[in-house]
Order: sequence, then C-alpha cells, then structure tokens
Amino acid sequence: MERLFESPNFIFDQLNEQTWVHFIEVQRSNHYYWSFFNDDAQFNTHRFLRTWREYRSVMIGVTRKSDGFRIGMIDTIPNHPKYGVPHISLLTIHARYHGHGYGQKILYLFINYMEWKRVGIHVLAINTPAMKFWKQQGFQTISSEYVKTCQGMQELIHMEREF
Repeated sequence: MERLFESPNFIFDQLNEQTWVHFIEVQRSNHYYWSFFNDDAQFNTHRFLRTWREYRSVMIGVTRKSDGFRIGMIDTIPNHPKYGVPHISLLTIHARYHGHGYGQKILYLFINYMEWKRVGIHVLAINTPAMKFWKQQGFQTISSEYVKTCQGMQELIHMEREF
C-alpha cells in the first residue's frame, strides 16, 4: 500500500492488485454491493483487475487512525472516458458503521484532497440506502442503463455533482 494522504482521523492508502484484498471485509459487510457484484472471490478479483486495467482505476483503502480499523474503500476513475469527469465507482463503509457519518466525512476529505470540481458516481437503483446517501450529498441523476450483475440485469444510475 502506498500512502496517499492522512486527515486527523483517517489514513488514505492507494491499493494495488495485491493489497486491495486487505480491505475485502469492508466489501463483504455491504450486503447490496456484495450480493450483486461479488458472489465469489474469482468474480471479484476479475472485476477489479479488469477495471484497473481498462479504466486506470485507483482503489483507496481508508483506515481509522484511532484503532487501525479498515473502515472504508473508494474505487475511482480519475477521468472516466465515457463521462469526462472524475468518477467514484465505489464508496463503501463497513456495515458496522453505517449511519455514523463516516461515508460523508470520507467522501468530502477525498474529493477535497483530489481537488475535483465535478464528480460522477454509479449506484444500483435497487440499492436504496446508497441512493438515499448520494441524493443527500447533492448528487443528481444524469442517466441510467442496465448492467449484468450476479443477480441478473439491474438498473445502474449515473449521478453527478459540482463541488
């Protein structure tokens, strides 16, 4: 892992093809994400490696300083070729800490560090907690499409926000 930056409460490390597995428990704790995209380790590994290679994705692991707990992950595409803006493909917080404000804190720390002025995200329409979170952060729907998941075809919503 390569240290990207630190805040008073969190450490943001850039992960690579070998080190992202240290944060797999964060993904597994998120029922919506895990059940639709990661029903087995082989699919999970294939998805991340393909994304990294095709889109030059950057995966960030977030660790809480107070106790070293691996609390979150951010998967980004710094310049998404389809949308022309930085894109967050995944922001997930360990399920044990949902509803405690960590997602919002980590999101804003990361966007401020990256100095992004406009950001896009994708979220499955069926993932109602995530849809609620992104709307609360001021993201607005731009478009949607259907994508293949482990649970069949699902609507994927593209949202953006200016900062």
